[in-house]
Amino acid sequence: MPAAGQRRRRVLLLVSLFTNLGILGFFKYFNFFVDSAATLLESLGLQPHLPILSIILPVGISFYTFQTMAYTIDVYRGKVEPTTDPILFGVYVAYFPQLVAGPIERAQNLLPQLSVARRATGQQISSGALLVLIGLVRKVAIADVAAPLVTRCLRTYPEPVGTQCGLLYCCSRSRSMETSPGTATWPAVSAGSLALS
Repeated sequence: MPAAGQRRRRVLLLVSLFTNLGILGFFKYFNFFVDSAATLLESLGLQPHLPILSIILPVGISFYTFQTMAYTIDVYRGKVEPTTDPILFGVYVAYFPQLVAGPIERAQNLLPQLSVARRATGQQISSGALLVLIGLVRKVAIADVAAPLVTRCLRTYPEPVGTQCGLLYCCSRSRSMETSPGTATWPAVSAGSLALS
């Protein structure tokens, strides 16, 4: 690749990374830095009137940011061709089972699966439904019932009680560990940690 083309690609990569991280940093840390600056100025005897923004942090912003950055980096490294389909890109960035279960998925693994027409088999639909059901039962019947007990236990004892905490964590976490791969089987997509054997 000519040097000019490589330089342009690098500039576009940096613009993408700085934009993504800038948006994430703004939403997550703007008020923190304003509060810190106000505290510093007050310690110097000044009376700052700095703006505090009442902004709602978009749900999943960190995931979306890093998923988008993974795509940009994969395109830059030549591991995947850039997509011209905004809907396909949007599905890749916001793919629900991946969003819930994590981790960030490489574009080279997920985009090719999303870009082909597919039909889920009856076996995939039933095994996915079973996983969703198991995850919901563990969450509703076990974790939600155990939560008040564990909370009471944690308030009573200075040290966490391993069995109760472990039960609550496992049941709460298993909800997404089973529900996410379960819903991923319906469009017959296998994404990294969502892969079913």
